[in-house]
Amino acid sequence: PGKYVTIERVWKTGDTVRFVLPLAVRLTKYTGTEKDFKNAYALEYGPVLLAVTGATSRGIANIPLTPAEFLKKLRPVAGKPLHFTIDAPDAAPWKIIPYYEVKGPLLDSFTCFPNLTPPRAP
Repeated sequence: PGKYVTIERVWKTGDTVRFVLPLAVRLTKYTGTEKDFKNAYALEYGPVLLAVTGATSRGIANIPLTPAEFLKKLRPVAGKPLHFTIDAPDAAPWKIIPYYEVKGPLLDSFTCFPNLTPPRAP
């Protein structure tokens, strides 16, 4: 991650380059300094950045799940590649879509860095 590979050779007809991209949802911890994002994670699927849409406020989505719970409860939407829902009662308002699909009305209710924090005990 964060590096390039240089291939130096004389290319011939029929030469190929193959590489494998990790095609699973993964979480990358947000390392910025904004206080509202201290438990935030970027959601990625291979090279695609995902966005959380739904119940956000000022670009913040507080999802009451740990990162491990979040990944376990993520469910793909049939017939819609790179679209997911969260199988948890408290997480029902959120949907996960590719960031490149965020436009129109979704611009007011999305984030690419949801906060994943388990609910506090009463």
